[in-house]
Amino acid sequence: AWASQARLFADRLAVAGDHARAGERWDYEDDAARRTLLGAMRWAAEHDADLGAQLLTGVAERYALAPTVAMLDGIRRVVVDHAIPGGWPTRPLAGAAVDLNYLDLELMDRVAAVALQRATTDAERALGLWAVGFAAGYLGREREALDALGEAEQRFNAAGDQLMVGLTL
Repeated sequence: AWASQARLFADRLAVAGDHARAGERWDYEDDAARRTLLGAMRWAAEHDADLGAQLLTGVAERYALAPTVAMLDGIRRVVVDHAIPGGWPTRPLAGAAVDLNYLDLELMDRVAAVALQRATTDAERALGLWAVGFAAGYLGREREALDALGEAEQRFNAAGDQLMVGLTL
């Protein structure tokens, strides 16, 4: 049952991301739905790393501006127990790192550094730099934050990703 729930949520999160960019509402705002989503994400992290990474990415992006304590704890658990030791790629780690600013700045810093280390493309390097820049800023390392966010902004600009350019400002 968890496998089908995980796939369903991955599909819905992908669609929700498109709808959120268009200003539409996400349909999974109640506690029961969030608990099911967290259970599906934990199951996927343990049994299907690709699906787990997809769910972590969707959850991190969807709940970045209005996270709940349960969502943040779920993100933290998946990152610490699966994403870092499992070699997951930059995108889910970068998104999770920025969300973790609400919960654990030291973990945010560590996850951001891992996201940048795992970057294999220019787009991934930009995401890793973005996460490192935010972590450095929250931890008061202003020069590092400005350097990382400046380079991330240049890379996002070069790629034509204006949404991410805006998020680096």
